[in-house]
Amino acid sequence: MKVDIAQLCESWHKAQESEGYFVFEEGLIQAVCAMIVFARNPNIDAIRDSLTFLPRPDLLVQLDAPPETVRRRLVDRYARQPLIEVLLFELGVERALKQADISRKIGDCLYQDGWPLIKVNGGDPHNFENVIARVFGEHTKETSLAQP
Repeated sequence: MKVDIAQLCESWHKAQESEGYFVFEEGLIQAVCAMIVFARNPNIDAIRDSLTFLPRPDLLVQLDAPPETVRRRLVDRYARQPLIEVLLFELGVERALKQADISRKIGDCLYQDGWPLIKVNGGDPHNFENVIARVFGEHTKETSLAQP
């Protein structure tokens, strides 16, 4: 995991030095989630401490869905995957749900600590055009406010 996080940070810094926009999927937040899932006593202070090491983006988008929707999607996804893949790479439904809950807590911490976070309900899979419009609108609003 240490190597993966180091590679994610290296990729982040290379992208940050390039021109234009870049999008990182959940890699760094996912790594924090995984560390907290496997911690013996995860708590909000451990979450906040781990977030201090993350590079700060211009905009974060937290896509979430109700727990019952997440559970259904996980069960459906695992049912379509080859068994060996599930056994080797997946956390299992209960642990993945715990990780989703921790991800929500991370989002709450980021929001409370003033990170540029937009929370989006991903419960409706047909709503992504509205999600993209909202993200773009929020980002352009923030950019125009930052410019003199």
